[in-house]
Formats: sequence, structure tokens, C-alpha cells
Amino acid sequence: MLDRVKVADALIIGSPVYYGAESASTRAFFERLFFPYMKYAKDRQSLFPRRINTAMIYTMNVSEKMLTPMGLDRLFGSTKICMEMHFSGPCELLLSSDTLQ
Repeated sequence: MLDRVKVADALIIGSPVYYGAESASTRAFFERLFFPYMKYAKDRQSLFPRRINTAMIYTMNVSEKMLTPMGLDRLFGSTKICMEMHFSGPCELLLSSDTLQ
């Protein structure tokens, strides 16, 4: 999958939200996906070879009104920043709230 990301025109990742975070398998994928392009330097410029657009789709059994009180807005914002930083392009968020379990 990591090789396919290198040549993709865009990257769209989806995850359910369990216990206030993306699923464990999505988190593990993020760590494998981001780490090769991370640069420990002051400029924090990504090592990803080009710019691609990204998107995150989250589904959850939480109402829109509860996103901020539960801190989910910070989680989603942090992921958005990481995607934009590593792939040098914009990241769109799609939140599907109030889903049924």
C-alpha cells in the first residue's frame, strides 16, 4: 500500500471513531505512512517527493454538537495538519456524525 501512495493522484483514508479516536488499524497505518517522509529539521519540510491532495472520512455515533466538547475537533484537526504537512497539499475532512451502531 505504501508504494501505491507514492504514485497516487490523491489519498483518501476513512476510519470509524472508537473511544474518541480513529481505529487502531488506521492509527498504525498513519504511523507507517507518515514516518518515511518525516524530517527532523527546523524547516520540517516533508520528504514526500511531490504534492498530492488528501482527505479523511470519519464516521461516528456522535452528534455534531458533541464534537467539540468531546475534543474530536482537535483529533481531526491534528490529523489534517499531519496530512497537509507530509503530502504538501490540502486535506479535506468529511465527518459523518450521528451514525447508528
